[in-house]
Amino acid sequence: MRFSKRLCAAALAAVLAVTTGCTSAPQQPAGKENARFDEYLEKEFVETVESDYTTMHVFLEHPEAYGVDRSKVTVGLGSRFDSETIAESAEELSATLDELLSIDRAKLTADRQQTYDILQRSLEMDAALSSEKLRDYGWLFESMTGLHYSIPTMLADWTLRDEQDVRDLITVVQDVRPYLASAVEYTRGQQEKGLLMLDFDSILDYCASVLEAGGDSAVLAAMCESIDALGLADGQTYKEQLRAAFTDSFLTGYQELYDAMQEMSGGQNNTLGLAAFPNGREYYEQLLRSESGMDMTIEKLRDWVTDALDEHVSNLDVLAAKHPAALWAFYYGDMDTPYTSYEEMLEAIRAAMTADFPEIGDVEYVIFNVNEEIASDSGVAAYFNIPALDATTPRQLRVNPNLGDIQSVNVYTTVAHEGFPGHMYQYAYMYENIGSPVRCMLNASSYAEGYAIYAGYEAMRYLEDANEYALEMYRENDAAIYCLLVLADIGIHYDGWTAEEMGEFFSEYGFEFGDALEDQYYQLQANPCAFVPYCVGYEQIRTLKEQAQKKMGSAFTEMGFNTVLLDSAGAHYALLEQNVQDYIKSGSAEKKAA
Repeated sequence: MRFSKRLCAAALAAVLAVTTGCTSAPQQPAGKENARFDEYLEKEFVETVESDYTTMHVFLEHPEAYGVDRSKVTVGLGSRFDSETIAESAEELSATLDELLSIDRAKLTADRQQTYDILQRSLEMDAALSSEKLRDYGWLFESMTGLHYSIPTMLADWTLRDEQDVRDLITVVQDVRPYLASAVEYTRGQQEKGLLMLDFDSILDYCASVLEAGGDSAVLAAMCESIDALGLADGQTYKEQLRAAFTDSFLTGYQELYDAMQEMSGGQNNTLGLAAFPNGREYYEQLLRSESGMDMTIEKLRDWVTDALDEHVSNLDVLAAKHPAALWAFYYGDMDTPYTSYEEMLEAIRAAMTADFPEIGDVEYVIFNVNEEIASDSGVAAYFNIPALDATTPRQLRVNPNLGDIQSVNVYTTVAHEGFPGHMYQYAYMYENIGSPVRCMLNASSYAEGYAIYAGYEAMRYLEDANEYALEMYRENDAAIYCLLVLADIGIHYDGWTAEEMGEFFSEYGFEFGDALEDQYYQLQANPCAFVPYCVGYEQIRTLKEQAQKKMGSAFTEMGFNTVLLDSAGAHYALLEQNVQDYIKSGSAEKKAA
């Protein structure tokens, strides 16, 4: 998912793997350890899917083909947020990691080693964040991605494949009220412990909009349309049951959420960053490691992002000095694309990218506007719905109609980010070429979002009639904004910046403090690390690509580099870096041999 930035063009204007082995254990042939690892992955996959209905529904059209027993799956929104369940989850996570570490990584094939490394890091990050000291951190109602937003979005996009799916959907809607009640109770507990950090105004405003729509909700209408599309004989009966569940559970749940948030807004609430909490800085360090995919200290990561920011700003200065006409086009937004529909954009990109990106099978897709209630209240610019591993239905991509002029470069790069060669293409390639379902489900945010930002910028090269220097300015400015946001994020949550202190930092780059920057402060404050995967993931790829181009010279190809990126699905930085270095060595060796 890509979020629209409140700071935009023209500055507010327009891990290393751990190899374990017991010295006393008998040595096993490589084949047996591979088989053991495969059995472990299959068991974890089945247990994960059987433990959560929404995961099963999203990732599998035919669960039985993957060994999943549907009779073991409880239909509903998932586990509750009570302390006993959270503690049990942490114990299960630790046991899962221990079992993985008991497998001898050195005896696995290369592709399995990559899956092992990705899974190990993911489990270690989750274990650190769910430790007893830190598990009360993390908020269920963050203003950008909280439950109050994600539940309506999920339901509006819910895929119905058969009649049983309809029955299950009604059960899911009936579960909204108790699910939200559990989340509210958990949030009350955080407040009692002095660990609350929420943007109450944004939550209350969103809940009010849901309640105002009531039975005329576009979310309900979307679910009813999906039932109609199946042409069921009992369709009308099912819609009546759905409406009753929507009124009794969904709307009642949101009313209770609204009342609870209004009550809690008068109590303790941290309006500064994580640094204000007793273990807040430690939590932020772990969260930053997880979301960045990097194992740097905060100071090193800050320096790394600062260097990237300085490079982007310097590049902008050089471009502006050399190409004043392009500067005018960039500053005043005179860079319209020729496309008048999202489909037209995607088909043009799909045709142009064949020389730079590996081929995949035919991808059917549909593009809809973001649901109108969500579009009007959130910062979501567009999103791609993750398809089932065995999907037979078209991929779904949604774009916010409030994003702006459809011919703008911003809309073009956003659509490319979500479509071709971004997320939609990325998932299609991964499903075709990455053998492990577990790995496909572990598509780490820094890798996934960094790749999609990169893909959106790469797609700009296919705008043949546009001013190439103005497009370069757009890319450098956009990347610089991301760097500023991440540096501000670190300042707020690690250094404890106030809004005024963040304003002083932004003023060094030509921004004036005002309502827009104050709003940006509170967005970052209420959503720690929200922009980190986008910025850091992209800068990782950009840095590695520049290294490959410099070291390989004429042996470098866009196709070769992009294939390495795509084959590294879900990789954290250390693994991605190793894969790119292997590509550089192989390409340099071929060039030397020739």
